[in-house]
Amino acid sequence: MVSHSFFLCTLLTFLYLYGITAVDYQVTNDVPNTPGGIRFTNEIGIPYTKQIMGFNGDVKREFTSVMYHEMTHVLQWDGEGTTPSGLVEGVAEYTKLKANLPQPGFAKPGDGDRWDEGYDVTARFLEYCDGITPGFVAKLNNKMRVTYNVQYFEELTGKPVHQL
Repeated sequence: MVSHSFFLCTLLTFLYLYGITAVDYQVTNDVPNTPGGIRFTNEIGIPYTKQIMGFNGDVKREFTSVMYHEMTHVLQWDGEGTTPSGLVEGVAEYTKLKANLPQPGFAKPGDGDRWDEGYDVTARFLEYCDGITPGFVAKLNNKMRVTYNVQYFEELTGKPVHQL
C-alpha cells in the first residue's frame, strides 16, 4: 500500500507541477455489476470522472484533496493488513474532512447504512467518535499499529461500536 501511494503522490505532484497537455482520457467501468462498479456509476459516473481527469474546475483543491487522502495511507497503521478496508479508507477521507476538503456530494452526518461502509460515510462516523473522544482518530490509528480489534472503539469511547 505504501509503494502504491508513494507512486501516486509522485505522479500527481509531477502532473501538478509540469501540467498536462494534449491528453485524451478514456474512462470505462470494467466492473459495472460489482458493488464498487455500481457505486461508481451511481455516485460518480464517467462524465464527472472525465471532468476531474481533464483538470476542469478547482485543480488546486482537487489535487490537495487527493494528496491528503493518499498521504494518510502512507502514514497510517492498518494492523498489518487486519484493519477492514472501509475503516482504512474512512480514516483517509476523515483527514480530508478535517482539512475542509471534502468533495461535492460528501456524506452528511448520519448518512449511510453502516459505520464501516467506507470513505465519506466512515469519515463522518469517525468525526462523530472524535466528538465523543477528542483525538479519537489519532488514538485509534496508534492502536492499529500491529493488529485491529473492533474493541478499540469501546476502549476509546466507552461504548461498543454497535452502540455508537
